[in-house]
Amino acid sequence: MTIRPLEAAMEFHLSHRQREIVLLISEGNSNKEIGRILDVSPRTVESHLQRLYLRYGINSRAALVAKWLRADSASAAAGGTMSNAC
Repeated sequence: MTIRPLEAAMEFHLSHRQREIVLLISEGNSNKEIGRILDVSPRTVESHLQRLYLRYGINSRAALVAKWLRADSASAAAGGTMSNAC
């Protein structure tokens, strides 16, 4: 699993679990698939998503991934480095 730069996640204020969920969403996984991969219920995945939607004033998975990718691009432009650490 490739993790986005830690700097982008920090700027975007994502916990380790939230980063995992956003990454899996960006790969096209459903809540059920994400739950199976992370060994949590789909309802737990949905709960994480709802908190992120409220925090960032968005209302869709696509908007969440787009915001995350913009934060990633901004971090890379500022000299951030890729990290495989979670």
